[in-house]
Amino acid sequence: MKGSSIKAVFADIDGTLYSHRDNAVPPSAADALVRLRENGILVFACTGRHMAEIRDMNMAEIVFDGWLTMNGAYCFGRDGFACGTPLDEDDVRVFVQTCTELGYTCQFLEKDAMFMSRYDEEVQKVMDAIHTPMPPVDDPRRALQNTVYMIVPFISEDKWGKVFPLLRHV
Repeated sequence: MKGSSIKAVFADIDGTLYSHRDNAVPPSAADALVRLRENGILVFACTGRHMAEIRDMNMAEIVFDGWLTMNGAYCFGRDGFACGTPLDEDDVRVFVQTCTELGYTCQFLEKDAMFMSRYDEEVQKVMDAIHTPMPPVDDPRRALQNTVYMIVPFISEDKWGKVFPLLRHV
């Protein structure tokens, strides 16, 4: 690969680099990432997950040059570089108000933390299916005081039809 025009590789985590069956990155994949970096190619992890979830995964031995987390809403590198695109505050306000009024659950993801607006068995089934622990439950109004980068609404189609028209940027 020396002299290659390839400068960087972006690797998806869930089910691509990381095996949920084995709860680990296969040694062959880890070795390939080491070889890429040895050849001067930057290696970036890409995921819809929050770093709080990643820390619970068996990936400590993998060295990345940077992370694109929360579906690209918050990105950072080993060198301290960071950039983020928070959600529009008015849209966050809509989710905070409607999740309470309409009785659906929202997961709010901030830079350093994430939380759920409430807990129920259906949400637990989803979290189990994606192999992530249930974040703590907190008052959804907390999202109005902090920068939110991603919201995951656990919402039925009929309720979504009431929420979506209220959003400006989603």
